[in-house]
Amino acid sequence: MCFTHTLLQAVEFTKNIYMYDNDGTSSYITSNILRIDIKALDNRITPGVITFEQIVITPLPTFVSPNETVVEDDASEFVYHRFVYGKATDYVCMILQPLEIYTFTSYTLYFRLTEPPTIQDYDFTLTIDESDNWQKCIAPSLLAGHTGLTYYAVHVPGTG
Repeated sequence: MCFTHTLLQAVEFTKNIYMYDNDGTSSYITSNILRIDIKALDNRITPGVITFEQIVITPLPTFVSPNETVVEDDASEFVYHRFVYGKATDYVCMILQPLEIYTFTSYTLYFRLTEPPTIQDYDFTLTIDESDNWQKCIAPSLLAGHTGLTYYAVHVPGTG
């Protein structure tokens, strides 16, 4: 009878140990890193499938009042925002729900990947409708492999 001893080792790093990656997103890792090694006495074993479960806390939404962020001299009636797009394969889902009484049924969002958009210069637009509960997701293909700071402006009807 032949017995093989296998060693399973798990190490948790409290800081990001990854400095380099293929798409520039490793710097956005803020959680602890779990490294698992499986070794036999004479070689390292590569497992076929490993499944992890983790409790993820949904971030709190950001509330912005258009009256505080609309630039009075801007005829576009835009409210400007930005976010960090961390991974070029992820969808970005947004909820833009009016906080007060409103008379419109949709928002138009103008996106630009390298700088804030204008009414004439933008990469793409997106419409968020009341009929969709003010929710819309952006496919990774629309963000064209871009990662990092991403700009968008919300056209808020009647704020100018």
